[in-house]
Amino acid sequence: MDGIEREAEELLRYRAELGRRLARAGVHDVGALLDLYQRLRDALAALSTQEIEWARAKNDRLIAEVERLAVQLDHLRRLKDRLSG
Repeated sequence: MDGIEREAEELLRYRAELGRRLARAGVHDVGALLDLYQRLRDALAALSTQEIEWARAKNDRLIAEVERLAVQLDHLRRLKDRLSG
C-alpha cells in the first residue's frame, strides 16, 4: 500500500511541476496543451510538403539576394569613402 501511495504522490508532484512549466510557457493546463497540439496538427495538415518546400526555397533565394545586395552596398560605401576622403 505504501508503494502505491508513494507512486501517487510522485505523480501528483510531477503534475504540479508540469502545470508550473506549462504556465510559464503561457499554457493553462495539460488539456489546453493537447488542444493546442490538435490545432497545430490541423493547421499543418492544411499545408502540403510541396508548399512548405516552395516557401522555404523562395525564402532562401530572397535571403541570398538580400545578402548579395548588402555586399554590393558595402562596396559602394567603401568606394564613396575613398572618393570623398
